Amino acid sequence: PTGQYFQTLWNRQLITVDLASTWKQAIGTNFSSSTSIGGQLFDSRLNSTDLQGDNFAGPGVPTLLSASLRQITDVNQQRVINAGFFAQQMVGWRDRLFVTAGARVDGNSAFGKSFGLQTYPKVSVSYVLSDEGFWPLSFVETFKLRGAIGESGKAPGAFDATRTWNPVAAEGGLSAFTPGQLGNPNLGPERTRESEIGFDARLFNGRLGLVLTAFKARTTDALINVAYPPSQGFATNQPENVGVIANAGTEVQVTTNFQPAPWAR
Repeated sequence: PTGQYFQTLWNRQLITVDLASTWKQAIGTNFSSSTSIGGQLFDSRLNSTDLQGDNFAGPGVPTLLSASLRQITDVNQQRVINAGFFAQQMVGWRDRLFVTAGARVDGNSAFGKSFGLQTYPKVSVSYVLSDEGFWPLSFVETFKLRGAIGESGKAPGAFDATRTWNPVAAEGGLSAFTPGQLGNPNLGPERTRESEIGFDARLFNGRLGLVLTAFKARTTDALINVAYPPSQGFATNQPENVGVIANAGTEVQVTTNFQPAPWAR
């Protein structure tokens, strides 16, 4: 009968900026070149406030001000900025053999203060065997072998690297604070290195498509919540770069495209 009223004020902003450019040119009669450079910026902002009211004096439309007990249960203000730039160089030979090398350099505001920029390289090769004169299978119009190896990263949470404190109301209405999160100035991203090999094929005048990929990935410095001794004064777990994750498998994709006979139209 006394009732409860909850209200959440929530606002999320995401700003992205992308800039990329590619320069293509022929090198003689057999070779081609494609050079790409660019940069990206992601700015994510989150603001939310949770309000609660309890014990209303009487009937009518309840509001937060008409409650005898009013409190702010949670305030969340986060801003994460990720910025990086990349460069890639591809060299082709007779439009059938392609070699690509590139790298991306990223920085993130969630990294620890002692952690700098991260570089993620990649290399890939593809070869269209069906364009060669020795290709023996006439019913396979296109057959491309490909392989690649590269690295990527996953940043920690917005405040995982920061030591935090929780404000509380002490006796007599005085303000105080208690320990929140331990923090780690050396906290960085998870790093995953993945290698893959496979082929793309088109058969029977395009009626059947087949894609096969075998991959193997290994993640180092995986972010795992670690419990520290309570004697340090921090009761919450602290994310640390201490995990290793392995992942491997095979992916197969089959597509079909059959045209109806003229008499069936």
